[in-house]
Amino acid sequence: MTSSSHPSVTNPVAVILSAGRSSRLPQFKPLLSIHGEPAVCVIAKRLRTMCPLVLVVTGYRSDDVRDVLADLHDEHVQCIENPDWERGMFSSLQAGARAINNDASFLVHMVDQPHIPTGVYEALFRAWRETRHSLYIPCYGDRRGHPVLCRSVVRTSILRRPPGDTTRNALAEFAKDAFLVPVPTAAVVHTINTPGDLEYITRVFLNNNG
Repeated sequence: MTSSSHPSVTNPVAVILSAGRSSRLPQFKPLLSIHGEPAVCVIAKRLRTMCPLVLVVTGYRSDDVRDVLADLHDEHVQCIENPDWERGMFSSLQAGARAINNDASFLVHMVDQPHIPTGVYEALFRAWRETRHSLYIPCYGDRRGHPVLCRSVVRTSILRRPPGDTTRNALAEFAKDAFLVPVPTAAVVHTINTPGDLEYITRVFLNNNG
């Protein structure tokens, strides 16, 4: 693995979607305390060791997210503000996609998955290097999960759609060319949306390295 100061320039860039209001959770997702550190920082730190660029898309409480990322903000970790964040997650994905070079592949990572282990990224990047598919989806058993890895052709589809569209629709266009990447952890099929999700993910994955 490369050091945090010299991430691999051959890997895809990362886009962390961190703009929503977190309406179903009492806490604000990007600032959830994960072993004493904000969730968005946990994810950004992990990805910056592997990706040449980590883009954090902000919206609701943008200043707060930028503040907690201040010590990480450099040429490898940058914040992109989505002024249309209230239109939904897809508008944030578009904001991140606009900041990526035309030919770049990119990892789409939701901020409510701070429990994803490094091995999942390594498996996705390995599949990306060894095959030529448009979309890479981690799978645990027969269940598909996140984060997903996209080639540049997916970026084109994302940007030509209206902001009110959905990520599901944009990715469905590439379903026939999706490569399913088996991973040994159920972490990929869980996200933090409710207090119950947070309790479960903390107990099963964050405290036990599941």
